Amino acid sequence: MTTGRTAALLAAVTVALLCAIQAFRPPLATVWGDEGTFLAMAESVAFDRDIHFDDRDRLRLEALDPEDRGAATVILQTSDDGQLSYSKPFLFSVLAAPFVPIAGRAGPIVFNIVALGLASALAFWSLRRRSDLGTAALVLVTFLGASVVLPYVFWRMSDILQLSLVLAGLALALRPPGATTDVVSMGGNAISRGLDRLMLWPGAPYLGIAMLAAAATMRINNVAMLAVPAMAALLARDLKRTIRLTLAAGLAVAGWLAMSSMLTGEPTPYWATRASFTPITGYPSDTNTVADEAFAVRPATHKTPVVPAAGAVRSAYATGYFLFGRHSSLMFYFPAALVLIIAILRRPDAAGVAALIGFAGATAFFLIWMPWNYFGGNTFLGNRYLLAAYPALLLAPRRLPSPRLLALAWSLAFVGYGSALWSVSRFHGLDASSQSHARAGIFRALPYESTSRDLSGNDRYWGEQFVRFVDPFADVGRWHFVLDSTRPSAEMLAAQWQPLSTMRLLVAADAPATVLTYDDWRGSQTFSLDDLPRQDGNAVVDLALAQPWRRHRFWWHWTQEYNAWLFRLGLRSAEGAPVRANVRLLGDPAVLESTFAHSLESVVIPDRPAAGTEGVIRLAVRNTGPRPWRPEAVTPVFARLSLVPVTTRADGTQSAAPESSSPLETITRARIPLAAAVESGALAELEIPITWPHPTGKTAGTWELEIDLVLAHVGSFASRLGAPLVRETLEIAPADPG
Repeated sequence: MTTGRTAALLAAVTVALLCAIQAFRPPLATVWGDEGTFLAMAESVAFDRDIHFDDRDRLRLEALDPEDRGAATVILQTSDDGQLSYSKPFLFSVLAAPFVPIAGRAGPIVFNIVALGLASALAFWSLRRRSDLGTAALVLVTFLGASVVLPYVFWRMSDILQLSLVLAGLALALRPPGATTDVVSMGGNAISRGLDRLMLWPGAPYLGIAMLAAAATMRINNVAMLAVPAMAALLARDLKRTIRLTLAAGLAVAGWLAMSSMLTGEPTPYWATRASFTPITGYPSDTNTVADEAFAVRPATHKTPVVPAAGAVRSAYATGYFLFGRHSSLMFYFPAALVLIIAILRRPDAAGVAALIGFAGATAFFLIWMPWNYFGGNTFLGNRYLLAAYPALLLAPRRLPSPRLLALAWSLAFVGYGSALWSVSRFHGLDASSQSHARAGIFRALPYESTSRDLSGNDRYWGEQFVRFVDPFADVGRWHFVLDSTRPSAEMLAAQWQPLSTMRLLVAADAPATVLTYDDWRGSQTFSLDDLPRQDGNAVVDLALAQPWRRHRFWWHWTQEYNAWLFRLGLRSAEGAPVRANVRLLGDPAVLESTFAHSLESVVIPDRPAAGTEGVIRLAVRNTGPRPWRPEAVTPVFARLSLVPVTTRADGTQSAAPESSSPLETITRARIPLAAAVESGALAELEIPITWPHPTGKTAGTWELEIDLVLAHVGSFASRLGAPLVRETLEIAPADPG
């Protein structure tokens, strides 16, 4: 089979796979993360002829996806005069706007196809200069298909535009000065002749610089792509060309920034006073103050650090994920990049070296300067921040990759495609997000890195540690989660700054002979729930944890380094029948036991209260342990009171257990909540109202009063310390006859 036919076949197979995966995409009315801002911004340009935000925009947003009200997120910025504008680079929305009246909310997708098609045509012209027609087509199809590029066409964001600007810009700016029509012409039709004229036009390199400058103002790491043409000229020792391209780059950047200032009031939206708005937080309007409150309380203004913000260890982690991570693996999301790098290194020239330096610089920005943001991007299908740097590798090789290298790229790509399709088809009902491709197959086997898509309502703070549910295989409640044997094992991340070797769970299965499975990087453990100790009717499971999977400064506490454990929990039954189990993650047993440390500061009990009257018992107890007492938690702390009549037996001994014939009643208050959390060293002051027995008001007697604290799902203080907080015998006086 010729290379041209191979290219056509691979293109057809790729499109078919993409269509199969795309069939599972949420409806166009559903938007995720940044997509909401770009879509709303394009509609504002199309219908209102501006990128400002007013009540017309609010009404469109409120009508967007009424059944999923939390998805339509927009990021807005405010100027000194109070004018609200969309806070994303303007170019994508301005260019996509003409397609909105034609194709509705699919308009930005149509624009992505057009932009990528035009850029690919220019890239093909450049590839054709170095090879025959079939090989150029095969390399271009590999660049597009053996990577995550094409799935991004379906996301209404600026990533495909950035890639297209860089692809076209480099094709124009790296064009050799000596190129002629005889060498590079692709044919005699009108399109080919038009491409020939454009590529051979003396101003083509400067048009390319303008495109690269536009991409650079859309995302800061794209500046590395803008530097590639001048760097290539410098390495080729063409000083005049270097100076011309550098000056053109500076003027183009200044022009784009000035245009942004004119349209939005800021040279770049990332420097503006910004905030996010959803239907939950409320959209601004012309008459309310929700915007002022949001900008004051939760601003999202972003400044790029001048010096690297990450240390060597963090950057090493980020680099590992960049190469092999579940959501960013160069090997499976960009396999064509690997073979293009090999082709560049085989016969490097000035353009190839410049492209490699630019590619390394663009990736190093997120791996060294801002690694916490690299693993972000709410709708990414692989790491979208790499897309704009990827074209540098296509246009740099002096000699295009061999068919053997291209076959290697496709073999890795088909593993990724097949795995993604299998995962999406299996779990679309549980997960309709852009991450559904990573729930099974090769991606689930890769190391997990946190992403902003995972910052969801399934994050919890249980047992004094942060818990994140990585996948949708557990049903997560407020203080517990549910495992289901018909689903894969649920993957979880737990993080705690203290050392942790054992983690305690309480598990209640709805069928006997249930086995809990635990897996981490070290190995597996199984627990037969019927054979384990019980607490409150639940099986007590103590997991022996491996060494922490990594140490990490997480987003919620940037100054504190946490130990992180990644593990999976699953269920199976003896007969293979479906089984579900409620699970509470209690945390470190040693930390739980430290909760019982206390000192009783004072107790005030009314002296000889009258039967039937109302009174108050007051006590103050200090938390002397390291763990807070919380009224609401996976293991809350509460007080418990009991008042038991003391009876005299025939032998003269007394007992605080009432006899069945006794007319007296036992008063038990099973749960008296704390008024607020009691931090370590703080004092809990309890006021317990009580109506003193006896209900008839005719008799009184001797009663035993007990007050204790209870750590729910673990035990009472008396069970650990041998005695309750308060145990006193008191006399209740007869009721006043009057």
